[in-house]
Amino acid sequence: MIPASDSYPSWLRSQPYSQLLPSVIAPGTSIGNLKEEIRTQFGFQEDCIVCAGTTDSIAAFLAARATQPGKAVTSLGSTLAIKLLSTTRIDDARFGVYSHRLDDKWLVGGASNTGGAVLKQFFTDEQLQKLSEQINPMEASPLDYYPLKAVGERFPVADPNLVPRLHPRPESDVEYLHGILESIAHIEAKAF
Repeated sequence: MIPASDSYPSWLRSQPYSQLLPSVIAPGTSIGNLKEEIRTQFGFQEDCIVCAGTTDSIAAFLAARATQPGKAVTSLGSTLAIKLLSTTRIDDARFGVYSHRLDDKWLVGGASNTGGAVLKQFFTDEQLQKLSEQINPMEASPLDYYPLKAVGERFPVADPNLVPRLHPRPESDVEYLHGILESIAHIEAKAF
């Protein structure tokens, strides 16, 4: 039996569609075996089992092997996510902060709408690599952006009306990328 704190909130369980919600189980829990046709199609062994998964930012936290309360991991994917190990659950919608249970502790954090998806609007993978090599990390960018792909932010402030700020755009792509990357780092710092 899943403890109440690991289940859906009562207001959600009382909805008419609640019977459609999957069971809450811990990541890594075995949930079954692969169907024979899928197992053979992809060449999995007979004893291959399917386990419950988790979000990419929690997977990154686990991969970093941070085990002490106060340790944090930042993941930069399409968005910027931060998870900090805590002995206390913290949820604060004003700042987009929420908690995930991890054994007897909590992963406290949030996910900003800034991140790699913003970079992909302006640069290819090849450009990101080449331009990044030309940035001098010892020099601060004079550009002050709030790089979002669209209107709205979740964390470190929950503001559905926050407008992206990506101008002025300098002529130099190196300077523009530098400004965006440094602005993403400022958002990360504010999140902490």
